[in-house]
Amino acid sequence: MFLNNLFFFAVPELINIVMRFLTGMVTAKILGPEKLGIAGAVALILMYSSLLQMGVFDGMGLKVYALKANNKSTPVINAFFSTAYIFVNGILLIASILLCSYLYYFKKLENILWLGIMVNIAISFLYQFFNFTVGHARFDYQYKKVGNITGAGYIIRALLTIVLTYLYQLKGFFISLLIGYIFVDIYGWFVVRPKFSKIFRPKMVKEMLVLGFPMIVIGALFTVFQSIDRWFIIKCINIKQLGYYSIIMTLSGFLLIGVIKAVSLLTQYSREYYAKTKNINHIIYGYFQFSVFFIIINIFLIFFAKEGMFYLFKYYLLKYQPSYKIASPVLISTFFIAMFHIVGTFFVVINKK
Repeated sequence: MFLNNLFFFAVPELINIVMRFLTGMVTAKILGPEKLGIAGAVALILMYSSLLQMGVFDGMGLKVYALKANNKSTPVINAFFSTAYIFVNGILLIASILLCSYLYYFKKLENILWLGIMVNIAISFLYQFFNFTVGHARFDYQYKKVGNITGAGYIIRALLTIVLTYLYQLKGFFISLLIGYIFVDIYGWFVVRPKFSKIFRPKMVKEMLVLGFPMIVIGALFTVFQSIDRWFIIKCINIKQLGYYSIIMTLSGFLLIGVIKAVSLLTQYSREYYAKTKNINHIIYGYFQFSVFFIIINIFLIFFAKEGMFYLFKYYLLKYQPSYKIASPVLISTFFIAMFHIVGTFFVVINKK
């Protein structure tokens, strides 16, 4: 069962890596460093929006695994899903109104920036719906459905991004992101058919917050760590330099996709296993094996990625050649980020948040 689910989980992620690489390289060449910097700046909205759930989704995950381990009824599980979804979208709506009000009254922004901001806000809501839909399939171990949804989404978004960016530059880039997420949400709904109810139980929110908030605190620190450099570049240097930085971060980020997704699958099985058996030794052994495998693979990937970047900037992304100067430290940092993620999820599994 695990290997079967791993196949349907891994194939879409391989598609994701290929599609994101092709899309990233083509759009970077079309837009140039300055426009890519603008896209990277407004993307911070989407990055921070994931923190607004305040740990509710993380707590929901722990509750659902525990309920399934104890063979609790489906209506109870659906109630947790619906309560979490309604709560998070309510918080997201309030935050969006406050952000737009502040920017409208206190900042003078160009139309293209407003477009990027509004698109990223809309995607934040669409992404919550995606989590709600795919979450139902994942918790039921329906990884074939998850694979179909995510794989189709990666391909459609890549094609839309390349075509619309080529035709309409930065405006087309933003619009393509919005259309892509709308497609994925509609397709996901028809594939999974999740049961949504209007149930909202404050008591469940409290339970999920108690479990998940410590986890989101760590996630918040991790997000700040990943984004504070971008704020420094925007504030102290200029948006074009952010474009140089964004391309190298995008390329190095491909090294993290595989390990993060693999850890996600390992964590799902480990949570349910630990909830049933409380056998911490088996969990430690499993994570130890995974870590050793990751370290060996990562050393080779960093080496080949560094060489690949050299030729990429030399022959294709000529405008981004200054980015290569920071390739080595950024690539090495991906190793420590990945290990932080592995260790963090291990403690989550054994409820040591």
